[in-house]
Order: sequence, then C-alpha cells, then structure tokens
Amino acid sequence: MFGSKCYIKIPDENRSKLEDKARECRLISFKGDSIYVVVDPSRKKLRSRNVIFTEDQSNRNNKEGSPIEFPSQTTETSDEKDTHVENQEDMSRRRTRSEVWGTDPTRRSECISNKVLIAKTTSDAPAPQLPKTYEDAMESPEGQQWKDAMDYELAKLEEMNTWSETDESDVPPEAQILPGMWVHLIKTLESKERKFRSRWVVRGDKQKTNLSLSDTFAPVSRITSLCILLALATLKDMRIFAWDIDSAYLHGKIDHDIYVGLPNGYEKPGKVGKLNKALYGLPEAARVWREDLEEKLKSLGFALLKSECSIFISKTTSGFTAIDTHMDDAMGICSSEEEELRIKRGIQKFYKIKEKNMAHPFKVLGILVTRNTHQATLKLSQADYIDKLL
Repeated sequence: MFGSKCYIKIPDENRSKLEDKARECRLISFKGDSIYVVVDPSRKKLRSRNVIFTEDQSNRNNKEGSPIEFPSQTTETSDEKDTHVENQEDMSRRRTRSEVWGTDPTRRSECISNKVLIAKTTSDAPAPQLPKTYEDAMESPEGQQWKDAMDYELAKLEEMNTWSETDESDVPPEAQILPGMWVHLIKTLESKERKFRSRWVVRGDKQKTNLSLSDTFAPVSRITSLCILLALATLKDMRIFAWDIDSAYLHGKIDHDIYVGLPNGYEKPGKVGKLNKALYGLPEAARVWREDLEEKLKSLGFALLKSECSIFISKTTSGFTAIDTHMDDAMGICSSEEEELRIKRGIQKFYKIKEKNMAHPFKVLGILVTRNTHQATLKLSQADYIDKLL
C-alpha cells in the first residue's frame, strides 16, 4: 500500500559495522517488476529491491489511511537522537517473513493450479487445509468432496485412454516405473463459488532421461501480445472469444515407452500403467500437447505468426481471426460472428472446450477483462492477484 512504513537495506559499503543496517522509509511507487521507490525522512528518493514492510493487517485493510508525516528538516539534535532510538525500537519489532504473510513460505512447485474441476461449496465457509496425500484427503472433514474429485479425475484419465494396464512382470528390466502423486486444490471461481479439484500427476522429477531443452520446450503467450489483440478488438469493434481446453495435456501422444504406478487409493496388485498420452508432470508433456494443438489449428486453416510463436491467424472469406494460445487457455478475436462459429465448430471436433461468457467480465491468464461495447472501452484488472500478494 502506498505510504506504508518500510525499511530499506543500507549497502555494507555505505556504513560501518556498528551503524544501522536499514533505514526507515515510506513507499511511494514502483519501478519495473521488482524495484520499490521509497522516500526517507529527509525526503530523499531511493530505489531498492531489498525492502521489508512492517505494517500489520489492520493497516492493510484501512481504506482511508493516514497522512504520511516526516520530521521537519530543522529538527534539533536532541529530537534526532530520539528519532534514532525510536527507529531502533521499530527495527527490533520487525516480524519474520511468515508473520508478515500469515503462512510459512511455500515452494512454487507445491502451488499447482490447473486441476480438474469437480465438487462445489460456498465461498463464505473458511477455506479448509489442502491435503498432501490420499490418506490425508480421506481423513479430512471434506473427505467426501475429495473422493468425488479423485473419482472424477480417474474417470477422465480412463476416458482419454491415458494408459494401458499391464502386468508389472512384463515391464522390461531396464525400464523405470515412475511414481505419481495426488495434487489437490480448492479454486474460487468468478462466481465466488469454491470447487474442489484433484489431479493425478506423474513424478517426472524422478525420471532418468537424457531429454534436451528442445524435447521439453513449449512456447506460451506474452502478456504484451494479449494486450495488443484486446486493444485491436476494441479499436476495430471486433468480436472477442475465450475458452479453456478440458484435460489439455491428455491429448498429447507419447512416442516411447513410459511406465507409471497406478493412482494411490486405486491400485491393482501386480499392475502398472503404460502411458499412451502425456500425463501431467512428464517433462515432455507440454511439448507434445503443443504439437497436437498446432497440428489441429493448422488443419483448420490457421498459420503461425512468425513474430509471435503463440499466435495463430486465419483469413478466409468469412473474416479474419487471431488466436492467442497459452497452454490450455485460448483467447481470440475475429471480424464476424460467422467466422467465430466456424472456428468454434472446428475446434470442437478435436477438443472439449469450456467457453467463457463474453456478456460478463471474464478472466484470461488471471486477468479480469471487462468490455463495454457501447462505450468502446475495455478494462484489465488483477485485483485478485494483488489481494493474494497482500
């Protein structure tokens, strides 16, 4: 929050061993993605990445706030000493990182967010703790919701013919049987409803392989490309559409033998799975899914834009279309309703898609898009992301 009290680190070369390691400041703006712009009590503007904030939760929720006060530059020496003592007391009260954020730091690898949607509950209830294992999920108060979510995931895997069951004794001696794990998440939808999601992922980090970067790389959209398409649609009064492709990775085909263990809680004695599709967690899963998507879009008359490897364009007698792809998410613009229907019917021949209602604000890559066609305006917002950071 602008005006928040913070402490900026003083570089070691600019202080002696016995001098303060930090200086009290106030936040006034940002520069780039990770640089804070602050002002110290002498009204000197400073920039740094090494900043610690000490405001409590009540200050964050205070919408009115309080004016920023700095000591007068004509303060007497005795006042400066008092201020120095107070600053030292404030420094001694600085909280740890877990106290500031409310929880212990979590590894990004544990924050997987794209899981299959299943059970529903209200957003007013307190968020339950996410289970780490199958046993934790079944023993939790929400055990039935997690069981429904895992049943749905397993049914989806079987429907997509993700693996073929085989006897463990038939696995070649040199082959590796990769373990898997359940990953659980509760997602808050745009409607403020909560839905339980569970996904069975393979432990690709355990795979012994010589895959190169070209075997695992999959291009994704840049935020600037997304903004350009939305701006073009607004200026030219073009149609906007967006969808999610259901179980996207499970469409990618594996061209070599990979064996995996069956999901925890659904094991069969002496049986393992031989993958037919790219299960989530495999290093090459993103690449094979991208190859499948590119093949299908080209069959519908699209061509890859040379300057941006995530955008596909098509120009026909019914109009012009550009689609920005980001893994299983797609957002596009087109010049006519006829062209939009043609693209929709074509993509539904290959994938099951979840369309987003363009009559209401919708999210693309976590960005809330609000369009007013009457006023020819379009607004982008990441309020939820900002709240999560705070």
